[in-house]
Amino acid sequence: IDRKAMLAAPSEAAYLAQRDREVAASKTVYVGNLSFYTTEQQIEAYMSTVGPVADVVMGLNPYTAQPSGFCFVEYVEQSGAAAAVALLHKTRLDDRVVRVSWDIGSVRLSGRQWARGWTGGQTRDEYRQGLDLARGGFSVRRAVEAGVERSILRDELVTYNWVQKPPARGPKQTQKKLGGAFAAKDAAKRMRE
Repeated sequence: IDRKAMLAAPSEAAYLAQRDREVAASKTVYVGNLSFYTTEQQIEAYMSTVGPVADVVMGLNPYTAQPSGFCFVEYVEQSGAAAAVALLHKTRLDDRVVRVSWDIGSVRLSGRQWARGWTGGQTRDEYRQGLDLARGGFSVRRAVEAGVERSILRDELVTYNWVQKPPARGPKQTQKKLGGAFAAKDAAKRMRE
């Protein structure tokens, strides 16, 4: 849900009607719960089993330009996107059960390829309690609480150096605290080290 668009709409019903119109015209799907090590090539090969793929946009950490466990796939035709939602949702890709759902499209223009968590990853990965090696090991918060390093095999992660990073986040977003231990900016720096 685009919170800015929702708040700008005159009512919730108006927002939902607009979103339904955008989805009805969309050829793009959201793919979630990906391993951080899944490549664009693997995604394109898997998603093209239901229709020709026009583009794959990886969800990236804005600080490291490394995958954040989601992507957007744009199909050549809307029937490909419909088949992906119907047939590939809750199937396995790279040994993970992936979520495939409709997206409104225009990912490259909107900047939604950047993960929005305060450390640059997805918010859900920052709160995860268990160990998930395919998504970076322990969550950032859990690793700090336990006093351990996150167990990411950094040499195996793809870094998208050619992607232009988004503008720096404002002071409110970078000053969030983790139990008073350190600011998010410091947490992201420690993750990169």
